[in-house]
Amino acid sequence: MTKACTFAIVFLMVGFFHQPNLNAQNSDSDRYTFEFSGIELFDALKTIANSTEADIVFDPAILEDFYIYERIKNKTIEQILTTVLNGSGLDYLVLSSGTYVIIRTTKRMPEYGTFAGKIFDAQTGEVLPGATVMLADASGGTSSNHNGYFSLGKLKTGTYDIIFSYTGYRPVKKSVTISSDEDPPEQIALRSKRVDISPIVVSAHQPLMPINHSNELTSQMQTDWEAGSLSNDAIRALNLFSGVQYGLPMTDVHLQGGQNSDHRMFLDGVPVYNPYSFGQLYSAFSPYALGRISVEKTGFGASSGSHIAGKINLTHDLSNRREEQGTIQADPVNTNARFTIGSENSAFRLMGALRLSFWNQFQFPALSNTIQEWDSVDPLTYNILVNANEDTPLFQSAANQTDIRYHDLHLAGTYEIDDYRDFSFSVYQGRNFVETDLLASGMQNPEQHRMFATDTYDWNNLISQIQYNWIATPRLDIQAKLSYSSNRLHHQYSMFDRDQIVAITGNSVGSPDEELRLLSERIDEAGSQTDRNEIRHLTLKSDLSYSFSPNFSLTGGIKMDKVESFFDLEGLFYLPSVNQQNSYIYSSYVDAEWRPAQNFRLTGGSRFTMFGSGGEIYTEPRAAIQYDRSNTSIGYWSLRLSGGVYRQFINRFDITNVGPSSLVPSFSIWSHNNAIQQPLSYNANVDLLVEPTDRTSFRVEGYVKKQPSAYITSYNNLILNNESERTGFKSFAELTDMNIYGGGFRYHQALLNSDLQLLLGYDLSISRVNYKTQFGRVLPAPWNEPHRIQARVLGRLTPGLSVIAKWQSTFGRTWGFRQAYYDFLVLHNFNSAGSRDFLTPENDRLKPFHQLDLAFVYQVSAYGMNTEIRLDLINLLNRQNVIDQTLVPTRPELSTSQISEREFEVRERTMPGFTPSISVQIGF
Repeated sequence: MTKACTFAIVFLMVGFFHQPNLNAQNSDSDRYTFEFSGIELFDALKTIANSTEADIVFDPAILEDFYIYERIKNKTIEQILTTVLNGSGLDYLVLSSGTYVIIRTTKRMPEYGTFAGKIFDAQTGEVLPGATVMLADASGGTSSNHNGYFSLGKLKTGTYDIIFSYTGYRPVKKSVTISSDEDPPEQIALRSKRVDISPIVVSAHQPLMPINHSNELTSQMQTDWEAGSLSNDAIRALNLFSGVQYGLPMTDVHLQGGQNSDHRMFLDGVPVYNPYSFGQLYSAFSPYALGRISVEKTGFGASSGSHIAGKINLTHDLSNRREEQGTIQADPVNTNARFTIGSENSAFRLMGALRLSFWNQFQFPALSNTIQEWDSVDPLTYNILVNANEDTPLFQSAANQTDIRYHDLHLAGTYEIDDYRDFSFSVYQGRNFVETDLLASGMQNPEQHRMFATDTYDWNNLISQIQYNWIATPRLDIQAKLSYSSNRLHHQYSMFDRDQIVAITGNSVGSPDEELRLLSERIDEAGSQTDRNEIRHLTLKSDLSYSFSPNFSLTGGIKMDKVESFFDLEGLFYLPSVNQQNSYIYSSYVDAEWRPAQNFRLTGGSRFTMFGSGGEIYTEPRAAIQYDRSNTSIGYWSLRLSGGVYRQFINRFDITNVGPSSLVPSFSIWSHNNAIQQPLSYNANVDLLVEPTDRTSFRVEGYVKKQPSAYITSYNNLILNNESERTGFKSFAELTDMNIYGGGFRYHQALLNSDLQLLLGYDLSISRVNYKTQFGRVLPAPWNEPHRIQARVLGRLTPGLSVIAKWQSTFGRTWGFRQAYYDFLVLHNFNSAGSRDFLTPENDRLKPFHQLDLAFVYQVSAYGMNTEIRLDLINLLNRQNVIDQTLVPTRPELSTSQISEREFEVRERTMPGFTPSISVQIGF
């Protein structure tokens, strides 16, 4: 159609907004200001015509749904029309009369497309969350989400070079053609560099650009190797990670100096409560079931939830490494079995794993001897409990026995419905039972001082989850998930004193073992301290990610948590406390990611949580900035600054187990109370990664956490405060504040073509807690390890033989005595023993901890089987490392009235000495 015809039709059909203009055409000097915030083009043109008195005509049929978001300041009419019509497919002409005619543009509008896909490990098939996707011309980029999916939206049609990279993997460059059609998602496989630990541990700080010093990007297959299989406890290996404190027996995980209640551990995104086996000596998971562990510490984003210190997420391993259909492994403590169905390219994959203890069949001498040593009577707590007014006896063991049983069952699977949808599920069930029976008698007067105690723990864990992932459009990724988690603990400490023992057994019944058996059968008649608690957690959530452009994406989600918990505490040591709670927690979040350049990323967002019926909404704004530089004088470096507001709505409280012969140091209860001031923390983190060469890397981090609202266990309320409410939160908890700061350093060096690898690390952690009720002042946290140094050397001696050496040292531990001395004795006005004072725990320092472990791993394949033999030489230098200390009288014949004259000596509870262990694994 000719322009003349177009003008004729326009003038015949409409004369919209025609303003008679008796003056000359608007001068170029006339300038106007407008602000349009999401109004339709029709209304915008009307506003312009009315304000400028210009003649603007058009055919309404050509105005499609097009909205204007523009701030126009001091512009001419021509500049204004150019701005508002930009991207609409329309243009304008100016007639000699000064009339502006809106027409369809004669220019061909550019076409756009999208590029989406999934990034995964080429060997294992595991998805790689947080992998970098970057356009080679630096015009945009993004990262894969927690399911490994990514999307680059609004790309002009054409051919692009796109680089995919991930820490520990070789970058891949891929040429793709973008069309306006909706292409199926791409499957991007990355091959890992040489692996020296399994499962792989990753952090939230990933480089924005490929770290590639050779300037060659390749996807060619290369020979990899692994330094043996998984360790006996993959979770305990987390202490190699900066800021993660875990590794000493009978201790818990602490992230960057926080309480063990300030973080949460997840399995496939489902919270696991009390994740321990063997009375906290091991984690509650089969190591052969785990594939990847992600650690999110101070500064994590809004999508990761409400946790004061961070989160640890473990994922099931659905890979089929080395094409093995089954694996069997045994060591002196337990046995593991694993099976897989489906190859890496199969639409359906299934994995099952089972771990069993066999303590009743074989008691590993190193652990058995250690447990017997730990299962002894502490005379000070015994003296308080039995109200002994005559003396503080020193006990020796007459007979004891230990029963330890645990099992862990894992089942996980995934089914890829098509290129756009997949479905996954997992189930975990675990039970952990520990019981110790002890018959002890006084060393000075065996007939006068006798005690029998049974300490029993029974934990049960269950989690299950189903998840549906859908790439709804190349720009939109949707996930829906339903999960359930429960934990139940029944703990009981029962004891007979001398009079009760005599009443049951008489003055003489035979051997100590026979007496112990008879007392065990009558244990229900004993006085006891019991704790029964349970938590059930149901979650329904949905997340979505939308890519607006190659530089900008948005992630959001909604979540509903239904939490039920119950605990009943009563008996010998503490005042009765009962608490039953049912809570609904509704939350949502939004996270935005903007990458204005390939080496700069800004993320920001907030969580919004409604807890309880009051309608109060808690906000948690968070942000992070990351800036990377390559090819500098120091090589590649990446700097990330992050922080924000963090809250926690499901809280854990550890109560000290004060039984005189208790084995496990504490037990946990859970609380979620909308009537209290919710825990609050302001966190900030800085993380610097420097990689001068592809075989050398440094990582330095620092963090600060200010917690004006925090909760700790209130032993004053548990022991002394009869007037406090015994059925609510105040019966066991109190509000306080704490401040935490610290940092860490890691150095990694690969030598001899990466056949020799070295890791060095140092961690500083300072935690200060206000114990205003218990001690009246601020003190170092009892869990804190101020200084930690570690080193690891990994070497491949031959293609099938590897050696691993690990060294760890810890300095500056305080609160050196049994925790019961501070939490129980002090509140019974037993503040000192001899020259020892329990009112200054900051002065009760433990000796430095040092341990060297050496392992040899031999792998061979023959007759269709893959065999691995692993020799572990634990604590090779036979160090007697101290866990805690007790006090025993050196002159037990003195009475209580002569306590000032009594002398006490320190007895140290130590870890096992040199412990050799052998493990055999067969894959077929």
